[in-house]
Amino acid sequence: MYEKIEIQMPYSKEAFESAGAAEAIRVGNLIYVSGQTGWRSDVAVQDELYPQAALAFQRLDKILNAAGASARHVVHLQIFLVIREAGTMGEAIEIAFKAKNEVVPECRAAATAVQVAGLFDPAILIEVQAVAVAE
Repeated sequence: MYEKIEIQMPYSKEAFESAGAAEAIRVGNLIYVSGQTGWRSDVAVQDELYPQAALAFQRLDKILNAAGASARHVVHLQIFLVIREAGTMGEAIEIAFKAKNEVVPECRAAATAVQVAGLFDPAILIEVQAVAVAE
């Protein structure tokens, strides 16, 4: 039987622990990463999708590294997007994947993008979940 290992990052440990959740769970060589956003507790949230997406993918990469993997090990991405009145889902997907391709170009995975009405904070426009298979 595999041991379940919780991965908590110092900058978000308190938030995840208070929710009774883990930022990521590693079981054997499988890594399940909780939704990552462009939110930081120490600064105001950027108002645009691209900087939020870039930060979400940077955080994803850091968590994967802490779990003993990298973005190239991701096998599935699930991206939740909030669309503002002036935008379209197609434009949001293009922006999100532009950030992904610039921040973690080695991440080539099956992907699903879902439009949502909102996320945990009204300023958040993107949340990225991932499943990875480490070597």
